[in-house]
Amino acid sequence: MDAPRTADLGYARLDLDRAARTGTPEVGYAAGETPEQTVACLAALLDDGAPSAFATRVDDVGVAARIARSAQR
Repeated sequence: MDAPRTADLGYARLDLDRAARTGTPEVGYAAGETPEQTVACLAALLDDGAPSAFATRVDDVGVAARIARSAQR
């Protein structure tokens, strides 16, 4: 079995093959990350072709940052 593809962002390592392998998509854990890091994690999942991206433990500032990023797309 091949090792799953990952995106190593330095502060987070995302499992890009999780959904295909387990049926459950990768979910970012936003506690302890800056809003910019949370947005970058979600963007990396979307840029790799995920139809959607989720994060847990997102505070109000993180939500605002994600909304702002979505408006730019």
